[in-house]
Amino acid sequence: MNDDDERDEDEEEEEEESEEEEEDEEDDDEAEAERRFEEELRREMEAAAARRRSEQGPRGWITKVARLLTKPRLGAVGRSAARAFAQDYRKLCERLECPPVPFYADSYRQAASSAASQSKLLLIYLHSPLHQDAEDFCRGLTSAQFQGFCRQRFVLWGASVNSADGHALSDSLGATRFPFLAVVICDESGEKVVASIHGAPSEGDALVATLDGALTQQRGVLQALRRKQRARQEARRLRTEQDRDYQEGLERDRLREAQRQAEREEAERVARAEREAREQAELEAAQAESLRRARLGTEPPPGSGVARVRVQFPDGARVDRRFLLTDQVALLRDFVDCHRQDAGLPPMNYGLATHYPMRELDGELLERTVAEAHLNGEVVYVHDLDA
Repeated sequence: MNDDDERDEDEEEEEEESEEEEEDEEDDDEAEAERRFEEELRREMEAAAARRRSEQGPRGWITKVARLLTKPRLGAVGRSAARAFAQDYRKLCERLECPPVPFYADSYRQAASSAASQSKLLLIYLHSPLHQDAEDFCRGLTSAQFQGFCRQRFVLWGASVNSADGHALSDSLGATRFPFLAVVICDESGEKVVASIHGAPSEGDALVATLDGALTQQRGVLQALRRKQRARQEARRLRTEQDRDYQEGLERDRLREAQRQAEREEAERVARAEREAREQAELEAAQAESLRRARLGTEPPPGSGVARVRVQFPDGARVDRRFLLTDQVALLRDFVDCHRQDAGLPPMNYGLATHYPMRELDGELLERTVAEAHLNGEVVYVHDLDA
């Protein structure tokens, strides 16, 4: 054997020894990794057991409540995340030189309410800025096919997973790959996720096909939920009509009551006016009666300067009365009025007249004296002017 052969054999032996050493090192690394895995698994199992023990303890219910309270909820997402994403999305579209799709720039709750009021679905997009397909996907959202597909079906709402609210929403929806889309149906009872798309395609046609396929798979659920939504809308419409009819009935009752109140007030006003007029008339009549009796005075005794006049009433009754010759003829009317008042007779529109000669005692004759009218010993007739 020459020297070259011996060198080749030595090199082969060294290579074999090196390979064996590498294999031994790899085995050691694998054993170390397996040991660390088993150690981590043991610690996790111990931690899980400790959590179970704490939940089973006397204060375990506090832990459960705290876990429920800290669990991410859809409705807890605020408007700041949506507005920040909408602003960043518009800037991205400006940089990409493509028209932005209109995302609802308010809280998730407002977006869900808007979708419910328009009888549309809510399409949630969770944006991961560091994902390699993020820009291409945002460009695909601006395609005419996607916008035409979404216009009558969805209210779009988005948030970045870099924001606290967006990250909480990602956990709540269970997003595993990006771009991520979720289709949510909204009504008065709440929101229900009916389709989730993990790793949505970026091309507009493919994205529309994917969404359409997801909706087709959930067609039965969507139809049932929409039937329920229409039933709720119909019930709400009926309640609205009933409330309107009830309010209209209340308004009619109010108007009728107001009309009756106005009529009562008018009747009270008329009655009050009539009462006041009657009281005023009675007062004036009493004052006139008092004035007549004051003017008439007491009947003078027989003697010189006194005239006797016989007054005959329409019923044939005759009453004699003495007057001073200087009394005015008008006192005869005062006498007639007082006599009728004393007899309890109602007022009457009457005139005074004499037969021989025939003359009416009115006008200027009332201002003359009894002597000037030559009424001493005369009969004065009271006749009804309305008869």
